[in-house]
Amino acid sequence: MDKNECSLVQNLLNDYINDSVYDDAKDVIKKHLKTCNDCNSMYLQMKSDNDIRKKQEVRKNKDYLKKFNNKLSLLKKIIIVLLIIILIIFMPFVIKLIHNNYVLDSAYNKLQSMGKMNEYYAKTETILLDNRADDFTSSCSITEYYYKDGKYKIVFYGKDDYENRYEVYGQEGSDIETYVYYDSKIIDNRENDELFVSQQGQVLEKIYYNISQWDKMQFKLLDLFGTYETKIYNGRECYVIRKNSSDPKSLDYNECWIDKETKMNVRNVMNTQNESVEQYSDTKIYIEDRDILDDDVELPNNLENFDVKNSVVAANIN
Repeated sequence: MDKNECSLVQNLLNDYINDSVYDDAKDVIKKHLKTCNDCNSMYLQMKSDNDIRKKQEVRKNKDYLKKFNNKLSLLKKIIIVLLIIILIIFMPFVIKLIHNNYVLDSAYNKLQSMGKMNEYYAKTETILLDNRADDFTSSCSITEYYYKDGKYKIVFYGKDDYENRYEVYGQEGSDIETYVYYDSKIIDNRENDELFVSQQGQVLEKIYYNISQWDKMQFKLLDLFGTYETKIYNGRECYVIRKNSSDPKSLDYNECWIDKETKMNVRNVMNTQNESVEQYSDTKIYIEDRDILDDDVELPNNLENFDVKNSVVAANIN
């Protein structure tokens, strides 16, 4: 047998076993192995070694895949456990956010529907406590709102001091309001675009300031940090919402009471301050379903002894 041919074949045996030689060379090698025992023995030994190596690689890959799957399974279990823990920790906050937003949405929708009424009566009673240094005083002011078919009357007076009240009359779409002061017996017609002109529903927006403001998205997100609880007020269950601080002594304390059944804001408690005054106000809100008479929103006829004047703010004089 030609040694050069054997040497060539033996150099190509590994490629031949792995089927990576050209067809012409493959035919030559196959023919040579049939006639050369030495090369054929080497081929059989190399093929056996190669088969053993492939089996080892397959086994190794299987072991690797098995370990990888075990690690992946363990990782999945860890992720599931972490998700459950996160869910347990944050689910109360999510439930709280959904519930609180539902309460606010319901109260705001109630306010919007009330604002479309053609007539209504509303009343607020505010207790204000002022602390100026060592002087501690308190006062109670009452405001009544009458609205009917575009006309309105607002009455301001202190508790037990109705005789010294003053009243504001106006009409929707007008920038003129008539002030009637019963203590000084003066009727003052005021023209000012920035006056508290009470168009339909605007009074309720003023009264329900918390509901109007807290329905906005940036305030809704604060529900995660706000406090909600249920308390009894005037014999009815109410949601009590606190947005800023849960400490009643805190200067930014703000509390809103919403009737659980009617979704109406029935009370507001808040602390405010300026440079010299710390104030605590407790406002009770009443909305009554009653018929409003024309006389309730029209200027009385028995004001003959009152002096009449017309006030125009400086901005309008120019």
